[in-house]
Amino acid sequence: MKSPYLILLASAFILIAVACKKEEPSKERAGTSQELDAAKDSTAGDPSQERLSPPDTAVLEKDDWSLRISYSAPSVRGRKIWGDLVPYEKVWRTGANEATVFYSSKAIVMAGDTLPAGSYSLFSIPGESEWTLIFNNEWNQWGAYEYDEEKDALRIKVTPEKSDSMNEVLRFELSEGDSSTAVMHFYWEQLHLAVPLTKAE
Repeated sequence: MKSPYLILLASAFILIAVACKKEEPSKERAGTSQELDAAKDSTAGDPSQERLSPPDTAVLEKDDWSLRISYSAPSVRGRKIWGDLVPYEKVWRTGANEATVFYSSKAIVMAGDTLPAGSYSLFSIPGESEWTLIFNNEWNQWGAYEYDEEKDALRIKVTPEKSDSMNEVLRFELSEGDSSTAVMHFYWEQLHLAVPLTKAE
């Protein structure tokens, strides 16, 4: 009489144990699913995929001389740019989002003045007939909201020209001259700036 009872009791315990084990994988699957959902959310929120003004870079390598301009490139999108979206006579980040960053591995001469090697935020003050380009020592900043004139390393005057074609997207270019010269170009809408750069001796 005892043996069938013990067998029945043991079988009940086995069934309970198996049922508990079957629950464990479902808990693990639930946890994994939540992690996947979180990963999908973080991917969907990637700022680089949402920006209307995507990041871009202009680079020039010349022997021992490296030049680089890192910027965000806004589009015209039917807007009036000069004197409206970009006001005249006010400091502008010369791009969008983070301040545009200018880097030179060597000291360079622009408009007769020398800029030491290093990284700088590149601001500008647009005008109808003349622009001021500003190279500021505080290179890592957002826009021009915390721009500090006392940290300027160099200011130069540049005369804007009308570009040969409409430029929907803002862009910088670096063109090569001889072994010690280059030109920084800025294009947006129908405006072009050209800045000669000479490697300092």
